[in-house]
Amino acid sequence: MHQNYPQYVEAGNERCVYVMRESEELAPINLHELQGLKIEKNEKNIIMIMNTDDMLIAYSDNARELVDSFENKLNNSFEVTPRSQIEHYMGMHVLYDKTRGLPTLDARRHVYSFINHMGLDPDSDVGVSTLLDPHEVYSKADSPPEIDVKLRDKVWQAHGKLNHLAIWARPDLVHPVSVLGRYVHNPSEKLWSTYSRIAKYLVKTRDLKLVYGTPDIELVDLEPYGHSDSDWGGCIDDRKSTGVYIFLLLGATISWKVKLSQTACLSSKKQNIARFQKVQRKLLTFEC
Repeated sequence: MHQNYPQYVEAGNERCVYVMRESEELAPINLHELQGLKIEKNEKNIIMIMNTDDMLIAYSDNARELVDSFENKLNNSFEVTPRSQIEHYMGMHVLYDKTRGLPTLDARRHVYSFINHMGLDPDSDVGVSTLLDPHEVYSKADSPPEIDVKLRDKVWQAHGKLNHLAIWARPDLVHPVSVLGRYVHNPSEKLWSTYSRIAKYLVKTRDLKLVYGTPDIELVDLEPYGHSDSDWGGCIDDRKSTGVYIFLLLGATISWKVKLSQTACLSSKKQNIARFQKVQRKLLTFEC
């Protein structure tokens, strides 16, 4: 990619995302100069996302010939599926309302799959409003003295399905996935029952989707904005803190993460500021 198409530049820390921006005078635009999300007049813009053998290309209308040329060269070396309007990508259903100009990421197929996997009926079972029971505390002390291999296999299957959803399309699942993931190597029955609770939560929220934008453009921010927070020594096993950040654009989430800190902190203030600034720099280098 770098040798044959040097005009495509990695988008900051996103190692599988490449961006090509060319001005009306056919001059390349320096992606390292922070310009926010501003697109120049008549600019040619191509964003290419590659995940193993899956490729997604988004481009402006005036860059169509460049994309056609790239696809032809790609066909000379590989057997490639002809380019078409995106409907599914990495397990997500991608919708686009051309009338209102609203793109949507829909992961309901995976949500229904998880609900059925946990033995529930998404159309008849009663759901719950919270992912985790606020009265429950999770600890290594819950783990049995010896690993229950059958229980562990069930937990791993359920956790893998939730992890996929949390990464791609359901930021509300990230916190429980992070917390439960600390104990999946030697799970308890208490941990397993939590996956059933999450399935009930998904029954109640099964139709949630990420919708970017609104017909009333005045109701959304045109610049990305974010929030960061952390508990303080919330993990009772080692008193490490759990930090979280979330960034939004056009009313929907574009970047999110929950992570247990590497060290125990005396204060969460400096930890939150450092985490927020790090992610903010990452977003600003992602030019599109």
